Amino acid sequence: MTKTPKIEGTAEAWEDGSLGCTEEHVGKASGQEMDDFNAAMASRPVSIRLKESMIEDLKFFAGLEGLGYQTLIKNLLQRFIDGEYKRVTHQLISEKAKAGAESEEEISFDDDKAAAA
Repeated sequence: MTKTPKIEGTAEAWEDGSLGCTEEHVGKASGQEMDDFNAAMASRPVSIRLKESMIEDLKFFAGLEGLGYQTLIKNLLQRFIDGEYKRVTHQLISEKAKAGAESEEEISFDDDKAAAA
């Protein structure tokens, strides 16, 4: 049995690729391990088709941010979702305020009628 030489586990070793970048240290996770991982991350894999040019653009922008392109896609989707929640919330508040204002006008109108009678 051959021993693999140990590399000191420093941040620099991870950054320069001395650690974690060789196939000899890679193993395929079992189905159960993937299920456990996905449950712990509260996530699941999805598959979508993207134009090759979009993937290349995503990789470019991800590189500028120091991210992988799939992480960038996840971040973009989260930003979109957050923005949509804000937009929908503002829309609902606006509609509720408008409905409340209309109700107040009706009440005021009824009160004016009552006062005139």
